[in-house]
Amino acid sequence: MHTVSSTVLGAIAACLALGASASPAVFETRATKLGGIDVDLACKVQYNDLGAKAISVGSRNGDWRCKLSNGQQLSVNMNAACTAQYDIPIAYAGSGLGLYTWACYE
Repeated sequence: MHTVSSTVLGAIAACLALGASASPAVFETRATKLGGIDVDLACKVQYNDLGAKAISVGSRNGDWRCKLSNGQQLSVNMNAACTAQYDIPIAYAGSGLGLYTWACYE
C-alpha cells in the first residue's frame, strides 16, 4: 500500500512540476453557427401540412409544438429542422433554456 501511495504521489508531483493542471480538462467545441430555426417552416415540412403553425405551450426551449390544420398538436424535431432549413446532412440544433434560444450548427 505504501508503494502505491508513493507512486501516485510521485506522479502527481511530476505532473505539477511539468505545469500540468490539476483541474479537469475543458474541451472546446468548434461548431459553426448557421443561424436560427424557422419553426413554422419546420412544422409545415415535418408534417407535410401547409396549414401547420408553430405554437408555444410555455416559455422553455422544449415548449414548441406544431399545430396541424386539423388542430392536432405534435412535437417539433429541431435537428430535422436544421437539416432541412440549411440543407446540410449533419446540422444539429442547440438551445439555451428559453423558447427563442434555438439555433443550428454544423
